[in-house]
Amino acid sequence: MEEIQRTQIQLKRLNPPNLGTLTGILNHVLRSTISTSIVYEFHVRESLALLEYCRVVEQANMFFLQELEMDLQPCLDSIRESDDFRVLASMGLNAKAQRDRALASQRPTILDGFDQTATFPIGPNPTWSQLKKVITANPFLMLKEWSMPGQLQHQPVILARLFCQFTTQIWLMVNNTALKGIEPTPTSLSDAMKCWTVSSIDQTLFHTVFEACNTGLEAEDGIAHGRQGPRSISFANRKDIYFPHQQATPKIGSQWLSFWEDSGYITAYHKLLEDRTEEERFYLEDGLETIFSHLHSLPASQKATQKSKGFVWRIKSNSFVFHTNPRFYKVEGLSKESKQGVKPRQHVVHRQLKSKKVFEEILWRSSGLDGLASKKVETDRKMRRERLHRLSTMAKNKRKPPQRVKLASMPSKPTKLRDLTPEEEEDELDQPLRQLIGVCASSSISDPTSSGDDTYNGENENDDDDDDDDDEEEEEEEEEEEEEETAL
Repeated sequence: MEEIQRTQIQLKRLNPPNLGTLTGILNHVLRSTISTSIVYEFHVRESLALLEYCRVVEQANMFFLQELEMDLQPCLDSIRESDDFRVLASMGLNAKAQRDRALASQRPTILDGFDQTATFPIGPNPTWSQLKKVITANPFLMLKEWSMPGQLQHQPVILARLFCQFTTQIWLMVNNTALKGIEPTPTSLSDAMKCWTVSSIDQTLFHTVFEACNTGLEAEDGIAHGRQGPRSISFANRKDIYFPHQQATPKIGSQWLSFWEDSGYITAYHKLLEDRTEEERFYLEDGLETIFSHLHSLPASQKATQKSKGFVWRIKSNSFVFHTNPRFYKVEGLSKESKQGVKPRQHVVHRQLKSKKVFEEILWRSSGLDGLASKKVETDRKMRRERLHRLSTMAKNKRKPPQRVKLASMPSKPTKLRDLTPEEEEDELDQPLRQLIGVCASSSISDPTSSGDDTYNGENENDDDDDDDDDEEEEEEEEEEEEEETAL
């Protein structure tokens, strides 16, 4: 019974698309010990028939699932590969969504076309983009299994104790709701390093994301061909992130600040450095760098600086982000050429329904109203042409500059009118009479050079004076007329 329960738990973690069918078979095996007859569901009876249950029980007096393989898809060949609606109805509310996710995970991926059991699953020299995608999709496939290196089996006890304290306190920051079980509490250096393996992290946390690291992938010429982006920090140099110098105090509000308190591992590390000689400090830091260089993975932490608070854990889409160690990659290096495949053509989504105008035209024609349908189509076309013409005219006149008005054509400033005085009114009335008198006087005057009489000369002098006076009066009258015309 415990083995059946363990098998059911493992199937739940694998989440095959026929989980309900497999669960029904296991429940049948579990309930076979009951003597009361049980009415089995249809999918259970169908699966038992496909597995030849009755024949096996008659021959062996028991039933075995010898063909069940957890590592293969499908796990059991003889039964349905996917649950139908009857099975989903008996499994609960979220059964269909869970089945769909399982089917989506079995669709073609980047690993298709590669030998996943070979030494180099995607080849000895993949491209950088290929390597990133595969490690994110399946880090267990691309990373070699971790084992305790021989050079670290005889490290000082004080170094092992310090690394165990570091591992325990880093994991203590994780909330219990994000853990599948309890947080790791290692007691030896080997256990502490095993806590950072990909398999151990996957068993500890619910949601994780593993990313590739582009350092340590250099070829024989010392160049990492095809590497994109900035160079990542090597795992040996990541020791400075988790074990900083005593002068690098983090800013207030940083996640690292708690480890600088009296009970923190960073404070314990600084005390160890103070009590030792220069040579002992060198061996202590060198031992820590060696440990970090042989870790399977580490959190995507950021170092605290004077400008940045830094962080211990990075959360991306509700998942903990980890960086993997290139020492364990199943590759020899990166490819010099960029193997960019042809992008698949996007599926064209066609409109499922006809447009309103097309449907109305077809509806009218199907009702025998071809004439009205043709007239309506012509009217719609005419309206569209008019609207297009109107929009085109608006677009043409949109940026037309305004016409400038010439200053000469602008009207002059109007003159204010005023009332005439009594004297000006009398002058205006007498003006025609004075003009008549002046015309008569000018016609009666003779030429003074026609006679040499002195008396005549004297009279002519008086006449000249009168003419001068008349000319002055005429000039005054002309000026007054001009002022009146101006006023009007």
